[in-house]
Amino acid sequence: MDPVLELYYRSEEDYWEEQNKVLPYMVNCEDVKRCGLLTTPLKEAGFTYIVPGSGMPNRMAHFLVNLEFKKFYKMPYPVGSSCVNNRTYSVEEFIEEVLNPYLEQERNGQ
Repeated sequence: MDPVLELYYRSEEDYWEEQNKVLPYMVNCEDVKRCGLLTTPLKEAGFTYIVPGSGMPNRMAHFLVNLEFKKFYKMPYPVGSSCVNNRTYSVEEFIEEVLNPYLEQERNGQ
């Protein structure tokens, strides 16, 4: 299955049947040097990094993050309209508003 589709669907069958789509969050690191501020806590929380296909530039600083699938993917451009709240979060906004509350719920077994 296409790596990007892994962020939206559990299986290729779900994609072809256009069902069970789960929207990811869009996060902009603004500067590729700051991406570790996002990727490190995601990896520590057990998220899987889906490796972009060949030919993708290393300077990409946008990420799709799917909390339900515990996966994230580096994007060459923002795709806010296909994401939760049609919004692009900064790294700080995402960590404060989304990731930390999510991790707290996981720790509490909810």
